[in-house]
Amino acid sequence: MLADFALGGALRREVGLTRPLPTLSLTLDLAGPLASDGTITTAEAGEIAIGPDGIGTAAGEFRGRQAVFGHCTATFAIPSKGRQGALPWDDPVDTSRPETPRTPEPGDLGAGDEAVLRAVRAADDAGRSWGDHLIAEATVDHPDGYVLRPTAAMTNRAGAVQGGVLFAMAARYGAPRDDGPRPRLAAGTMRFLAATDAETPVWTESLTEHATRRSVFTQVRLLQRNNVRAVAGLVYRR
Repeated sequence: MLADFALGGALRREVGLTRPLPTLSLTLDLAGPLASDGTITTAEAGEIAIGPDGIGTAAGEFRGRQAVFGHCTATFAIPSKGRQGALPWDDPVDTSRPETPRTPEPGDLGAGDEAVLRAVRAADDAGRSWGDHLIAEATVDHPDGYVLRPTAAMTNRAGAVQGGVLFAMAARYGAPRDDGPRPRLAAGTMRFLAATDAETPVWTESLTEHATRRSVFTQVRLLQRNNVRAVAGLVYRR
């Protein structure tokens, strides 16, 4: 999710804060695991490129404890027209003029905002990240695969399920089911074939393509009404 926000935000600052930017693909490469000791992880966008045929790309890195532990890249479509609301993280912060926090008034927050706050508080009580909590609480195990029932907290500015949520779901439930410790994600690329609406359950289909003593290669498909919405190729490290 951090990668999707950082990379899309960097590109949007060049093409316009209200320009729609559908994500076509997202790639993560992680040299090490995310810290579990409360260390803040950041995704920082670096270079961007904008082509003449409506395509933009962005690359960045993941940092924790001031050290780089992974990289991310994404490709976005840049439509010639259309407008979507700007979000707070799209607008660069002027750190020279800090704002005084304001207590929200009743009615300031929409259903999605309230859902995010509830998820953050519940995740903190459970001792896990809010992203993991968000997906785990909305997913059920089924003999044919895991099923996600999207919530308001998972939607993007267009009202569809956010790409980072779909990547996180594939990464969490694409690992092989066995009795050993859950392997960590080492690398993965997700291609977004069509928008995933927030009103329909999302099914996973996972296939282990190859496994060695240390590495597992899988393919995960996410479907709605038997239509494939996204496909991921993932590499796990035991």
